[in-house]
Amino acid sequence: MKITGILKAAALAAVCAMSIGLFAGCGDTDSSSAADSKASSKAAASGAKEGSFVITLYADKAPITCENFEKLIKDGFYDGLTFHRIVNDFCAQGGDPNGDGTGGSSEKIKGEFSENGVENDLSHTKGIVSMARSKDMDSASSQFFVCLSDKFTNVLDGKYAAFGKVTEGMEVVEDFQNVERTTGGDGKQSFPIQPITIVKAEMIGDDDNGNHRAQFTVSYYTGAKEVNPDDYTEQTAEFTAVLYKDKAPVTCENFEKLVKDGFYDGLTFHRIIDNFIMQGGDPKGDGTGGAKETIKGEFSQNGVENDLSHTKGVLSMARGSADPDSASSQFFICLSDKDAAMDGQYAAFGKVVEGMDKVDEIAAVEKQKGSDQYLSEPVMPVTIQKAEIVDPDADGNTQVKFTVSYYTAK
Repeated sequence: MKITGILKAAALAAVCAMSIGLFAGCGDTDSSSAADSKASSKAAASGAKEGSFVITLYADKAPITCENFEKLIKDGFYDGLTFHRIVNDFCAQGGDPNGDGTGGSSEKIKGEFSENGVENDLSHTKGIVSMARSKDMDSASSQFFVCLSDKFTNVLDGKYAAFGKVTEGMEVVEDFQNVERTTGGDGKQSFPIQPITIVKAEMIGDDDNGNHRAQFTVSYYTGAKEVNPDDYTEQTAEFTAVLYKDKAPVTCENFEKLVKDGFYDGLTFHRIIDNFIMQGGDPKGDGTGGAKETIKGEFSQNGVENDLSHTKGVLSMARGSADPDSASSQFFICLSDKDAAMDGQYAAFGKVVEGMDKVDEIAAVEKQKGSDQYLSEPVMPVTIQKAEIVDPDADGNTQVKFTVSYYTAK
């Protein structure tokens, strides 16, 4: 169960030097969660923050919803559950016993909003608390969300049952946006890597107007994850890429020279974004470095014809956003066919022709927040042990074989 039909546009965001653009957004998909990301009912590990916030209930706006919410709190239903979905500037959603957006309590309630025939003029502004539901208007049970901005009143009002507001401790809820996240059931970076746990939900004294109030005490973790190498197993994978000199001769010559010089041996793939790109080849390992020489950017926006599209498996050169001729050693591998927006802006020059399944396995490593502020930095290093020239393909194109080590959780 999730908030459906909310954000349909994706934004192309600029990031730090020698990196490429990134699409991010919140889509409308059925809720499910990766098996290895199942929420835990336990509090976060050592170093967790603890805070509390107060929700004032407006029974005059949504009496059925408030009665149900208060009953669940008094029954201890929310204690130990989590906020499983955090979308910046949109919502913090929780209250699911399954911890992944698919569950709820045993009873469903009437959806108290105008499109369901119930007058409710409480607008979904920042701090408002509302009920999550499926496409069935009367499917809400225990899952609720807190609005994190005023930006979506036009798409939420009248469609979801707003019933309360965070009147104390909103800064705690806003801080949820700083937790590290992985791919959630909405297909976006919304699922907390370490749980945001509702330690205790309890009713407290009414406000001055007689409105009932609930206090939520939560535990969460915003720092970098503590990594124990003993918790991971080293793996090795190989894949082969073909270079298309007819598309980008300068780029291919430069890449082949670096390979022959052993430049890439021991370097890493420092930036991996699910279903987007896997980027590496930086001697500094953080996206800011490169080889001594920069090369001509072989792409149409730089006056060079190059019709190699950024489809899955294609290799292309990373560069500085301001200088089209700043590429040197950093390159990226496209992880999906959705990267065509980069056509004409980056110099595509090769493609993985053997072992793309291994690239996908490498790209699935555990990640944490990187310098681009996205979940893109491998927790354990993904290392190019060896890059070497192998026999050309049937058309005489140069081929490069990569041997890469990476780590999977035990």
